[in-house]
Parts: sequence; structure tokens; C-alpha cells
Amino acid sequence: MVFHGAAGDTHRVPQAVAQLLQALAGQPDDAQALSERIDLHLDDVQAALEELRRLGIVVRGA
Repeated sequence: MVFHGAAGDTHRVPQAVAQLLQALAGQPDDAQALSERIDLHLDDVQAALEELRRLGIVVRGA
């Protein structure tokens, strides 16, 4: 479960997304590096990141 404080919403996320969020919290990185770090297919990482951006949970780095 992820709580988005600014929106006041709680989101239920799959285990793989939770691992992705933990990896991002530890060391933000590009999708390829995240894919390798959490052992998840690149397409799945990119889709999860896009959905998390849509929900306002993560933002694209500069």
C-alpha cells in the first residue's frame, strides 16, 4: 500500500511495484538500471513508472 499525502489517497500496488518504489527511494535511476536492480522486465518497469507518474506518486527527474 502506498499513501499519497498530497492527494490524501491510498493505493494498493503489486509486490513488483513496491520493489520498484523501494529501489527508487534508495537510489533514483533510469528504467534500465531499475529493471536490472529489481530483476523485472524493462517493459514492465516502464509501464509501472508511467502509471505511478499518472497517479502523481513519482515524477520524472530532470
